[in-house]
Amino acid sequence: MLTLGRHLHDYRNLNGIPYGTDFLPQSQDPTLVAASPNALLGNNALKQAFLEPIQGYGSITDYEAAATSNYNALQVALNRRAGNGLFVGATYTWSKAMTTASSDTTSVRIDQYTKEADYGPASFDITQNFALNYVYLIPGLKNRSYALRTLTNGWQLSGVTSIRTGQPFTPGYSVSGAGNVNITGSNTEGPRIGVVAGCNPYTGSSDPFNRLNASCFFAPPIGSTGLDSGVYWLRYPGLVNFDISVQKDIFVIKERARIQLRADAFNVFNHPNFTSMNTTLNFNAYPTTPNGIVDGSPTITSTALGRNANGSFNVTGFGTVTSPAAGAPGGPRVLQLVVKFMF
Repeated sequence: MLTLGRHLHDYRNLNGIPYGTDFLPQSQDPTLVAASPNALLGNNALKQAFLEPIQGYGSITDYEAAATSNYNALQVALNRRAGNGLFVGATYTWSKAMTTASSDTTSVRIDQYTKEADYGPASFDITQNFALNYVYLIPGLKNRSYALRTLTNGWQLSGVTSIRTGQPFTPGYSVSGAGNVNITGSNTEGPRIGVVAGCNPYTGSSDPFNRLNASCFFAPPIGSTGLDSGVYWLRYPGLVNFDISVQKDIFVIKERARIQLRADAFNVFNHPNFTSMNTTLNFNAYPTTPNGIVDGSPTITSTALGRNANGSFNVTGFGTVTSPAAGAPGGPRVLQLVVKFMF
């Protein structure tokens, strides 16, 4: 299956400050330079209002339909409608949804690198999705006493099993004492976290405090133009869920009236499904020389990680799972009992 989307909604700031503007000599505030001549590059720049191309207006949002998307999928379905009381249906989808506007609030960049910077998986993309549903009419005992037939006949087992990969996200960062003006030289345009080539960002651990490999990331370099990494290229944990129902029909007046007893179990095995993680990595300040020139890359803060080397943990650390699924599917196990009288 192939689906193309064109003229999708996005927007851009017509009054964005170009990259590197805060670094230019003519952008410096003489009073700030006189007071702090060795300040970090960008700290002595003029206020944003004086650097915007159209002064006095702030951001000017142009809503337009310039984004694109494409969806490619292999979709397979298998159904067994009837046979010895068994009904089975299974579906599997292997797909990828790519777009330049992962959401309606995605801002198109102010430079010519829109495609390279914003093209990536859609925020709702699920690469693999498997679902199995079934109904089994359990055979009863025939030619036995009424009491035995009443006890063993009319049982039904049904359920839905769902297994799918997680949705994508973009990792974030913070650098102590530094912002966009110090890194990109723009008040309006930000960088992205740097990624070590060939490094696996996942630890492969089931430890809820150690899901991401922090050594694969580094703070964006000074002079970044936001191309340090892509968008929505990492994924949250996936979903594994089993819903099961058992019911029994008791006919009280031949087939004209019956009582139905049913027990439903959602996430019957109480399997933990985490919907998100802490994806922001905190760095120390950029190391500088005595005259304020950046000399190297910031180190990761001592409290940034979820699981520390000594075994202690930080619930807000990078790579820690933050919230389990709250409702169906995948939330905590829920049981319900139902009694119906139908006529």
